[in-house]
Amino acid sequence: MADRNITRRGFFGHTAGAYTAIAMGAGASASLVHDPMLDLIQRYRAAITYFNANAPEDDDASDALADVTYSPLYDQIIDNPPAITTDRGAVEALRAVLSECTGRDPFDQSLLTAALKFFDAKVA
Repeated sequence: MADRNITRRGFFGHTAGAYTAIAMGAGASASLVHDPMLDLIQRYRAAITYFNANAPEDDDASDALADVTYSPLYDQIIDNPPAITTDRGAVEALRAVLSECTGRDPFDQSLLTAALKFFDAKVA
């Protein structure tokens, strides 16, 4: 028979532990947590891919295509970046920075690469 003399402290301790386990992913899929930055990065990458595959040779037409594909997303990342709410969102933000700094300071690239290796091992 179960102990019916549980205290409030005991109840809240067990309840808090359950909620902590769920928040840490023990009882819920990570896909249930929405990450606005991850979503924005994924949309930005898709827009860049589309732009690169379809960009016209003409500069004005290319600028017009950029204005309706990746430019608004780029501007949002710069001007109004959303919150990062998951480990994967943080990793993808670092990965996006690394991909954008190709050919620049090797110090930055080296540090970002090292950080990504560390986080990739934790997120995987």
